[in-house]
Amino acid sequence: MEYSEHYQQQMQQIGNNCSLLLELLQQTRVNDWQRCATAFKELLSLLCEDEKSHRKDNNYHRRKSAAKLPATKNLEDFDFQFQPSVDTKVISDLSTCDYINTKSNVIFIGNSGTGKTHLAIGLALKALTREYSVYFTTVSDMLYNLHIARADNSYHKKVKLLLSFDLNS
Repeated sequence: MEYSEHYQQQMQQIGNNCSLLLELLQQTRVNDWQRCATAFKELLSLLCEDEKSHRKDNNYHRRKSAAKLPATKNLEDFDFQFQPSVDTKVISDLSTCDYINTKSNVIFIGNSGTGKTHLAIGLALKALTREYSVYFTTVSDMLYNLHIARADNSYHKKVKLLLSFDLNS
């Protein structure tokens, strides 16, 4: 009899230990799942941020290519001391690109070599970084292309294209 009671007690202890072990295993699985889910959320967040950044970069490069800028000239590189007639405050205000939202015109007038193109390209680059679409052309090229477009019956299409950009430099 003693053997059977002893056996029963051991089985009960093993059962209790198994229950504790099963409960511990379930808690570990829940904790592991929570850790895994947290790590997965962090990974997914990083992947989404990377994709967003990649798309933004691609969008910028596509818009810059479409802008047909003749060179890369930043406003920060402009020598305001060489051209003291250019008001730094006005250029600083223009670099915010508020004139694009208000549909205001900006016209640079001056002699050759005074920095008109440099400033126009610099403002165009600022607009591109703020996700505006830009198209760069000279007045003579634009008039020539519109004249050609009138001759081949694509004038309205060309005007519509020019008007589709946020900024025409």
